[in-house]
Amino acid sequence: MQITDSFLDTLTHLVGSYGIDRSYIAFRSGHWLRISMAMNLKRQLDLGNPVGDTLWDFNGFVTNCFEDMGIQVKIYQSKIRDTSARKTQALGNRAMSSDVILFDRPEEFVESISSAIGKVMMTTTEGTFVSHLPDNLEKLFDLPLGPVAIEIVDAVARHDTPWNSLMYWGWTFERGEEPTEVEGRGGISAVSGWKAYARWMQGYLLRPKPNAIHSDIRLIPHLIKDRMSSARPYLEKLITIEENENIRENYLSFIEVIDEVIPRLDHLIILYEEEAEHSALRKGITEVYFSVQKTLPIFKSFKNLHHDYVLQRKRTIE
Repeated sequence: MQITDSFLDTLTHLVGSYGIDRSYIAFRSGHWLRISMAMNLKRQLDLGNPVGDTLWDFNGFVTNCFEDMGIQVKIYQSKIRDTSARKTQALGNRAMSSDVILFDRPEEFVESISSAIGKVMMTTTEGTFVSHLPDNLEKLFDLPLGPVAIEIVDAVARHDTPWNSLMYWGWTFERGEEPTEVEGRGGISAVSGWKAYARWMQGYLLRPKPNAIHSDIRLIPHLIKDRMSSARPYLEKLITIEENENIRENYLSFIEVIDEVIPRLDHLIILYEEEAEHSALRKGITEVYFSVQKTLPIFKSFKNLHHDYVLQRKRTIE
């Protein structure tokens, strides 16, 4: 079963003409480490609801990561996403992008993006991304935080150290705030990073209630594997062109984590396919979790290197 990540698929399709490939996007956007877990928070049901993949804080993501990809965009989003999702406390640049268009009715959404069709990616009710206008526009407004669309304005590939992205991944992955426990329509909320892994593991502590775990949760290992596998080739490229030895070592450490995690994801995929006992699934998820946690000291090293980088830039300007 070939399951690929729709965010990477769609964005690659839109920026391929700019000479930007899938691996470049996977790493420089930080998407290779992204994991979100959604559920009905009050009722403790629907753990792993696919809308979790579209419940990120796109303002923070675009502001901190798209510049490091060299991609200029406009964001079209519902007003509920602007008000609810902005309550998070994750560090990083929290300023609203100046290129955000807000709307609260389907007609406004269609009118806003009509001229951008063919160069815009948007969410669907299934938690995926597409580059065409979905048929059920009204249902998009039933999404927990409403619809969101990203229009590609321009793009130029960059191959420097993606400092803004690196700092943002580290902060949000550890804090799990993209957004965290923000309840949207239908009682659905999402967490990311370590909190998402914790919610995933906790879902298998006891035999769950009927419908407690969404059937799509078995797709998550496939998506994480695709994201990580996609990032690896670009990481290898960065290692060959990076002059700073410490940064190169950190890139190599990221590759070591990827090479450790992917076999564990393969094992977890098999467990889901075999409909293994909950104890086995929880053990498989835990093994993935602790392998991915090895990125923490790497991010700490990058944080120290970033401090030195900022100081050096300040001296250069002065």
